Amino acid sequence: MEGEPKQDIIASFSQDASKFAFQANLSQKNGIDVYPLDPTTGYKINSSFVSCVDYESTEFHASDLLFLNWCKSIDTPNIGSRQSKRKLVEDNAPESKDNDKRELKTENFFVNAFPKGQLVIYSSNGKDIVNIIRNKQEIIGLDTVDNNIWILDSNKIVKIFDYKSNKPLKTFTLIDGKNEDITNFQVFKINENEILIIIFTENNVYVIDPSKRRPSTKAKFEIFGGICGGISFDGQYIVIANIDNLYVYDIQNQELIKSWSLQVENIKIFNNNYIFALTTKGQLLNVYQIGQDDAVSSIKVANSEILDFTRVRDDMNNSNILIAWLNVNEPNFELFTLDTIISNKELIINKESVELDTINNHSKINEERKKDMEDSKSEKVDKSKEEEEPKEDANVNETKDNKKNENKQKKKITKKEQNSVVSQLISLIESRGSESEIINNLTSANTWNDARVSWFISNYITSESIATFLFKCITNALQRRIYEETTLLNTWLKWLLTLVNIPNSFKHDKVNKKTLKHFKSSLKTSSESLPILLGIQGKLEMLIRQAKLREELYNLSLEEANTTNVPDNTVIEEGEGQNNDESENINYVNGETDIFVDAQE
Repeated sequence: MEGEPKQDIIASFSQDASKFAFQANLSQKNGIDVYPLDPTTGYKINSSFVSCVDYESTEFHASDLLFLNWCKSIDTPNIGSRQSKRKLVEDNAPESKDNDKRELKTENFFVNAFPKGQLVIYSSNGKDIVNIIRNKQEIIGLDTVDNNIWILDSNKIVKIFDYKSNKPLKTFTLIDGKNEDITNFQVFKINENEILIIIFTENNVYVIDPSKRRPSTKAKFEIFGGICGGISFDGQYIVIANIDNLYVYDIQNQELIKSWSLQVENIKIFNNNYIFALTTKGQLLNVYQIGQDDAVSSIKVANSEILDFTRVRDDMNNSNILIAWLNVNEPNFELFTLDTIISNKELIINKESVELDTINNHSKINEERKKDMEDSKSEKVDKSKEEEEPKEDANVNETKDNKKNENKQKKKITKKEQNSVVSQLISLIESRGSESEIINNLTSANTWNDARVSWFISNYITSESIATFLFKCITNALQRRIYEETTLLNTWLKWLLTLVNIPNSFKHDKVNKKTLKHFKSSLKTSSESLPILLGIQGKLEMLIRQAKLREELYNLSLEEANTTNVPDNTVIEEGEGQNNDESENINYVNGETDIFVDAQE
């Protein structure tokens, strides 16, 4: 389900890396910008060539997008003419074959999936609608391979469409995963002409071969919370990322080869043995080689984040990696050769901005220190003047001195600790220090108050990556301290929300979304069984009360059996209770007895 846009930010390369779809704030703009990419210009952006997929002119809305992706077509002009047929027969030399290759034209199409099973295919510039495909069921998964669009609907039916046709080329129903909640659906092309599908459910990951009449399961992996994956081009390895880890398996024998503790949102395998994993924490692009323990290299953007990455090949058929990163509110692009990445342990994009921010921060600190020195000098002058002034009333002087001492004490704390704490906090944030150290700094009551917190945020939290990191530290601490009073942390959070706003990368963290998706599927199962459990609980409570009532009635009957049922006007004499004949023990009022006496006798 690559290109799932359930977030505010859209970023997607076309298959040939000649187009890039981008939108930084989907909730506020009903459209997606399409950037043309040209390797001859070094992938520099020219805003005059940027086009837009404008949903305003149609019945569709960008906020309703379920999935998006790119497909492509390869057309050979005039292939059916006699001249071109004759040319293909006569031109057998390598040069003519190269000329034929140059005549091939690739065109990209932008695929959008909307609710109610609607697939809308736009032209490469987004201005024209090429085709609309309507499926009866909701689309829950989408991927593309070359000119084919693969969809998975709510009935767990997979359908394959050509981008320009409304009738499916092939349709089949899933066997494995059919009765489970599917969280992701990916399609991969291997060995030039073979296809493998990865189905992610809450507890399992299935590799399916759709080439046969009925799809067959090639492998099954019991992994909870699978998010995304990748398959090597030779079909030997599969890489699976779940909520906490990254796994590499051999597909044939389903043997675990390697695993890393890592939170990943996007995976690609290049040259069959290099894994490129875009992480969610810190926005690093880590590079691993299958069989090695540690990362070969890592790529990051200073004070920003990586949007997407893809592989491009140069004229010599060498593998290069094209990275899209966010520069304020538009994408920028950086190209690296695979050899450059492998030979460098760390690569930093936009490094100049970090150096500039460091210089600015140091200059701000120096300015604050100068102000502190000037303030301390003025305090000394004021103190000498006060000593020269005549003495006033003792009580008045005492109250004034107390107030001055309190103010001086506060100022001393502020001026001594503020610069050191500020510089320490800046270095901790920039170096991505431990959360405990950062939280201890943020909750220093003698240093921070409402005014200083707002001043620090407005002056030093200048980039989205820093804001995101600080947000995560504070929110994690607040989650751990639910029952504690965290006044200062609440103050920090208040001013971050007020002055910086919530960064998109924090709001729409894919790992958080996937985690919530798994929780949602678990809650769905629980909510379905809850009425049954409540009914059983009600019956059990009723049976318990019935048993208790029976016990009370039984005890009551025992008490009644132990006591004689005597009217209120009867008198029982003592000592007669042990006679066998109970009638003899009873004397009635007015001398009446059970024996009837005839008066005539």
